[in-house]
Amino acid sequence: MSSDGDAWHVCWLTMRPTADDAAKVGPGRILSQFPGLRVLAFKDELHDYMSQISPACAFVPETFCLPRDSAIAKDRLASASGDMFLFKPSSTSGGSRICFVNSVESLCELLRKERGRPCVLQRYIPSPYLIAGVKFDLRMYA
Repeated sequence: MSSDGDAWHVCWLTMRPTADDAAKVGPGRILSQFPGLRVLAFKDELHDYMSQISPACAFVPETFCLPRDSAIAKDRLASASGDMFLFKPSSTSGGSRICFVNSVESLCELLRKERGRPCVLQRYIPSPYLIAGVKFDLRMYA
């Protein structure tokens, strides 16, 4: 951000803003990103955070952060005997690029396509809670 004093109303950042950047946001100003929001927006970082506050998050299905946990995930898939998992790129939304996985081979193919980008592999919940027959999520920020 520039040091032009009060000469701006909207600031579009291409990287994570610093605490100093956030402190410059006042009435009538818009900052396109917020410090710390990544932990809520990216599936791998949200899982890591929720794992730290366990057992409060025991309701979360078995999850592996990829590529970091690839070896453990492959072992789990090899012994899963028909269990279904969901492969989710960490930074996508709206169900984009989510795939069913039930073999080590299919996981390896998806990891090759992602070329090291963060993803999660999560146990599929066959009978999720639905509202009016539709899956949903709740996001509450304080």
